[in-house]
Amino acid sequence: MEVTPLSLSQMAVFIDYENMMLCAREERIDFSIDPIMEVLRARGRPVLVRAYGDWGAYPQYPRDLRAHAVDLVQLYRYGVQQKNRADIALAVHAMEVLYTRPHIEMFVIVAGDGDYAPLASKLREMGRRVMGVGIRGSTSPLLVASCDEF
Repeated sequence: MEVTPLSLSQMAVFIDYENMMLCAREERIDFSIDPIMEVLRARGRPVLVRAYGDWGAYPQYPRDLRAHAVDLVQLYRYGVQQKNRADIALAVHAMEVLYTRPHIEMFVIVAGDGDYAPLASKLREMGRRVMGVGIRGSTSPLLVASCDEF
């Protein structure tokens, strides 16, 4: 058993799973959470990890996510316009964590969508470090520029 030192930065990880699946499809690659979690655990201590998606549309993936203790946030499909469901839920949850869990030092946004740039900027303004994780070629330059590291 590997023991993680408590002195590592505590981080909250927010994964726009549907966005990452779309980005991976555009780049013709497979998306896996495994290498992301490996890198994050080397950098800090993920104490909260949430993934957002319509899990009925991706029935094979929740098992992989649960293997990393990822909380699955179900986003149901309503109507025709689906674009901002995860964006809004993820941003609301991140702001809730910012104000209710002061021990969280780093926020990790796993997405390629430039709509997360204002969230990253606000988290930085409030004194938190922000790491972005995305897929090369399908990530908004605005999101990259808004994070401390990407």
